[in-house]
Amino acid sequence: MKIFKFFIVISFMFTIMGCTSDDDNYTNKSHFNPPNWIHGKWSTSLQNDTLELKFDYHNVYITSSEETNYNDIINTSNSSGQIQMRVEEEVSDNSYYFTISSSTTREQFIFKRVSDAKLIYLHRNNEIELYRKSF
Repeated sequence: MKIFKFFIVISFMFTIMGCTSDDDNYTNKSHFNPPNWIHGKWSTSLQNDTLELKFDYHNVYITSSEETNYNDIINTSNSSGQIQMRVEEEVSDNSYYFTISSSTTREQFIFKRVSDAKLIYLHRNNEIELYRKSF
């Protein structure tokens, strides 16, 4: 349940930081390059809540109650000129790390490959098992 609440809070935080009344400056820049082995949909059930992550060639999506598109959040925030966000990634054959940061916040996402069908998401000293739903 704590993880579910975390994703709600982080999604809300990034949405608020990314709000702008001038959508004309919006760009489609990609900030992510997930490795091929992680592409697809992954999910787990956290008590009564379901957490779903989706990775494609150039984006990361997290869904708890609604889908969060991280490229959209970062692009909207950066085009507003108020808060500049950036992504740093580390990729290997068995792990994918990325950090989303700005001048006011920093959040790290760590995924460890267990098998083609299972990931471990490391978050604040917790290991969350994620299972592949589709490619």
